[in-house]
Amino acid sequence: MKRTVKFFAIAMAAIITASCSGNSRHDGEEVSRPSFTRGECRVVLSPICDSTKTAEHMRQYPERWKAAFDYLAACCADEPVPGEYELLTDGEVYAIVSEYVPRNPDSCRFESHRRYIDLQYIVSGCERMGIATPEELTVVEPYTDDIEFYSAEGVAGAAYAVADSSCFMTFFPDDPHRPSMAVDSAAAEAVKKVVVKIKY
Repeated sequence: MKRTVKFFAIAMAAIITASCSGNSRHDGEEVSRPSFTRGECRVVLSPICDSTKTAEHMRQYPERWKAAFDYLAACCADEPVPGEYELLTDGEVYAIVSEYVPRNPDSCRFESHRRYIDLQYIVSGCERMGIATPEELTVVEPYTDDIEFYSAEGVAGAAYAVADSSCFMTFFPDDPHRPSMAVDSAAAEAVKKVVVKIKY
């Protein structure tokens, strides 16, 4: 068991060069970007997300991240069916599969979660996602259960990227994020997304 965990930790530290399109919030960062394997392809953490913070949580809770990545690798080998799936007991890790058409950005707000990290992965299609800091935002709907919403108006410091099957996003409780935006509102096509909720 110890050897398995050690091997997983080493694999997660491998140097990855692929990335989603978008501007990095962490210019000059030397940390290797976390990744998982889908078939013969390496799926890497988006450069707008914090690889240092993600890698540290992976070191602290390797079993949670192994469950998440194993599920993504397995479910993406077939067509995942929309629904909610328990990956570890006691709500430590679960996955939500959804299919929808990305919306006009004007209707998409920033959100954050206080108990879970969002690992968001686009199985098919593409959408635009953004990330900001809480200090930049104005709360419009305070926390109810695990989610809080912020206004997207007047946010100058947010970073955005187009998310597709080549990358995944991680959003921590202090990472207000803005998913589900259409890349081209006039020609938006359906996406299939997996959101893995990892206990923080």
